[in-house]
Amino acid sequence: METGIEAASNGGEAFRRGGAAFYRFAAACAIAPLAALIFDIAASLVYGAAPTAERGARDWLELFAASPILGLQGLSFPQAVTTLLGIPLTAALYLELRGRGPGWALLALVAGTVGSALFLAQSAALPMLALGGRWAGATTEAERSALLGAAEALLARNADFTPAGCLPFVLPCASWLALAGLMMGSRAFGKGLSILGLASFGLVFLFTIGASFVPGAFSILVPVSMIGGLGSMAWNVLTAISLWRMR
Repeated sequence: METGIEAASNGGEAFRRGGAAFYRFAAACAIAPLAALIFDIAASLVYGAAPTAERGARDWLELFAASPILGLQGLSFPQAVTTLLGIPLTAALYLELRGRGPGWALLALVAGTVGSALFLAQSAALPMLALGGRWAGATTEAERSALLGAAEALLARNADFTPAGCLPFVLPCASWLALAGLMMGSRAFGKGLSILGLASFGLVFLFTIGASFVPGAFSILVPVSMIGGLGSMAWNVLTAISLWRMR
């Protein structure tokens, strides 16, 4: 019969194995932005360049009817998936870093989760995919007019980098900034990774606020966004490696 000490030991070992499995799952999720970038490049090579957001509702419906993959790419569906996969990464970092600042770690977890939920709720990609399928099969002008109205409403809600639509971008970015700050001095992650995260997400945060609130700033700040995006991707990969080695 198993003694109390043995049971506690076995239970602790099971907990550690479960923790290691979750950390490795989170590490795999951390690679998602890189996978999304590869998908974007591959889709562009196969289907052509992604459409711009300035298209009208009729153009988007016709695009989704003709090429659903290109339509999903144009409305940032890969980014929506990576946002969803960012939740396990945020949770793993919360578990690992909460001892260094419980309040900040919890705030980062909440901000990241709420921001991801808002991003997914705001995304028009899947609803437009459904409307595109119905548009392809529409036979009357009344049907097309109704679908066009629904598409216009979806695209208006999906507007990026506006004061009303910036929260789904600002909250996750603020979450990563807080977690990168908590990494400072952590033996598991190191000062270098913390600085890389703070610099990269700081640039992305600057771009998001500037593009959302300052008219005409989007094109000026695109290089800032590119540098921050590449840095944040490197941060994700290095964070994934650190998580994979834990426990």
